[in-house]
Amino acid sequence: MLAVAIVTCLALLAHFNRRVFLRALIRTGWSTPRQAGISLALASAATLACAAISSPLGVAAVVPLLALLALYDTADFMSFRFFGTALSESVFHLPISLRGLGTARTAGGYLKSYFPETYLLASGCALVALPLAAVPWLPPASQLVLAAAPGLALGLAISKYRQRSPLDKLSMTERQIAFASDAVSTSGLTCARRDGSFALGGTASPPPETIILVILESAGAALPASEDPNQLLSERTARLSRAPDDWITPANVVCNSSCTDVALPVILTGCGPHETAAKLHRLPFLFDLAKARGLRTGFFTSSSLRWANLDSFLDGAPIDRLFTADSTTLPFVNDICIDDHVAARQLTEWIDGAATPTLAVFYSTALHVPYQADSEIEIPATLATRQARATFIVEKQLETLFARLRASGRFERSLVLVVGDHGESPVETGGEAALVPSRLAVLSEAVIRPLFLLKPPSNLAPDRLEALRRNAGQLISHLDIAPTIADLLGTELTGDLTYAGRSMLRPLDRNRVVFALNTNEWRTWPRSAVGIFRGDAGAIVDYFDHRLCRALGAAADATYERDALLRIGLNEPLVQRALTQVYRERLNL
Repeated sequence: MLAVAIVTCLALLAHFNRRVFLRALIRTGWSTPRQAGISLALASAATLACAAISSPLGVAAVVPLLALLALYDTADFMSFRFFGTALSESVFHLPISLRGLGTARTAGGYLKSYFPETYLLASGCALVALPLAAVPWLPPASQLVLAAAPGLALGLAISKYRQRSPLDKLSMTERQIAFASDAVSTSGLTCARRDGSFALGGTASPPPETIILVILESAGAALPASEDPNQLLSERTARLSRAPDDWITPANVVCNSSCTDVALPVILTGCGPHETAAKLHRLPFLFDLAKARGLRTGFFTSSSLRWANLDSFLDGAPIDRLFTADSTTLPFVNDICIDDHVAARQLTEWIDGAATPTLAVFYSTALHVPYQADSEIEIPATLATRQARATFIVEKQLETLFARLRASGRFERSLVLVVGDHGESPVETGGEAALVPSRLAVLSEAVIRPLFLLKPPSNLAPDRLEALRRNAGQLISHLDIAPTIADLLGTELTGDLTYAGRSMLRPLDRNRVVFALNTNEWRTWPRSAVGIFRGDAGAIVDYFDHRLCRALGAAADATYERDALLRIGLNEPLVQRALTQVYRERLNL
C-alpha cells in the first residue's frame, strides 16, 4: 500500500503539472510516441491502483471516471499541439459557449479537424496496462521502481526546463524587460463607426478599376507549389496569371502577427498590432476607402467569422457582398471552414456580375492546419500529403480568378495582391502531423515570412512604379497594404490619425521598425510572441527554445544590434508588455 500511495502522489503531481512537463518535452525534442499518454497514464494508474485492489466493483465504479479523464486529456493534448497551451487556458479564448448559437457546429468542426485518435488509443492502452503496477502479487521492489520512475522523469524534465533560462545571463535591457509590468487592458474586436476618419484628395494616377486582395491563410514565402517542390507557390501564382513579368515579389517581408485575428484587422485597416484598440476602431476599412471612390465592395471567405468577434468587427464595414461559412449550411471540412472552392466560386461569379469598378477581398482558408484535403474540384491522386492537396485547391482558385479577370477585361488595369496572413510551422513530415511548437506561441522563420506578391495596374504612374520596384528590397509588412491602397485611391487620413505603415508607391525608410505581436489590446491569449524588425535584422521573443531572445540577420552577428531592437520594444508600451509576459513566464518570475 505504501507503493500505491507513492504512485498516487507522484501521478497527481505529474497530472496537474502536465503543462510544464509537456512543454519541457517539446523543448527537449521528444517524439510524439513518447509523449502519447504520459499524463493520462500516470493519473489513471493512480486512480485504478486505489480502486482495483479493493474489489472488482471498485474497478467498475471508476471506469466512467477514467473514460472522462481519457477524453479530457486527449483534448488537452490537442490544445497543446495546435494552440500551444493547455485546454484549461485555451478554451476561454475559443468560440465555444453554452449560449452560442453556433457552438455545436463550431465544436464539431474543431473535433473533426484536430481530434487525435492515435493519442486516444495510446491513452486507452495505458488504462489497461499501468494498473498492473499496483496488483498485490507484484514484488515490493518492482512497485517502488514503478512508483519512483515517473516522479524522477518529471523532476528531471522540470529541472532541465528551469536550467535553460538562467536569470544571471540576462543583459541590462533584458532585466528591464523581465521586471516591468505585463498588465494589458483588452477590449476585443467590435463594431464601430468610422465616419470622418479620412478625406478624398488628388491622385497621381487614375484609380485602378479593380482591386483584388487575396489573403491566403498560413501561406509562407517558402511554401512550394502543389506538384513541383522545386517551385514556390509565389512563382506558380505569377505563372498562372500568364503575365509572370508583371508581378513584384518583395524579398524582405514580415508578417505583423502569426494569429489571424490580429493579422486580418491589420491588413484591412492598416492599424499596427502595437497600437491601441481605440485606434483600430477609428481607422477606415479598405472597404470605406473604396466606397468613397465609387467602387463596389465584396468580402468572401470559406471560414466562419463567429470567432474573435470578427463577425461583429466586419458589421461596421460597407461591404456590398459578404459571403462566409455562416452564409451557408454546408459542413465544415477543415477547422471551422467549408470547402474553400465554394467561396472562390462565389467571388468569381460576383466579379462577372457587373462591369463597375470593384474592390474584392478573398480570405482563403484551405491552407489552414490540418489542411483541406478534399473539395468539389478534382484533386490529382498523385498528391499524397494534405498540404499539397490544399495548395492545389488554392492554385486552381487563383488560376480561375485570373482567367475571369482577363475575360472581363479587368486584368491589365487591376491591382492584385496575393499575400499570406502569416506562414506556418512545418507540421507535416511524410504526410503525418508531428508535434511541433504552435505558431500561436512561436515566431519561427517559416512563420514570420509570409507569401507576398503584387501586380500593379498597367496605368500606374511611372514614378510610382519605379518606387514600387525599388521598395522590393526594403523591409515590408502587412501594415503597408492599407496605406498603399489609400495612396492609389487618393484618400488621406484626417485629424490625428496616421498609418503605422507606409505606401509602397513611395520610397521607404531603410531604418523603419516593424513589430509582430500575437497578443495586444484586441487579442488575449495565455501565450504571447514578439518580433521586432529593422532592415535585415530581427529579434524574436517567444517560447521556442532555451534562448529567451533569438536574433535574426544582422542582429545574429552583433549582440548590440539585438539589444538595440529590444530597447526599441521596451519603449513601445504594448510591445514591452508582451515581451515582459514571455520573459516572466520563461524565467518563472
